[in-house]
Amino acid sequence: MAGYSTKQLLDWYLQGYHEIAISHGLTLSMLEDYLHEHEYERDLSYRMIKTLERELRSMNKDKGL
Repeated sequence: MAGYSTKQLLDWYLQGYHEIAISHGLTLSMLEDYLHEHEYERDLSYRMIKTLERELRSMNKDKGL
């Protein structure tokens, strides 16, 4: 699997391609750093982080982890 940049992973995620971004290595810390750097509104950041947490848990369950 090719290594993708954090920017590419975040671009995919923010464009709605969540599963692609996650399956290629997007992490919670990448999203948190991005949201902080770009000064996203606190409530929106919280909701986006919680959404990614749920998606990561869901995808890990699908893999049998």
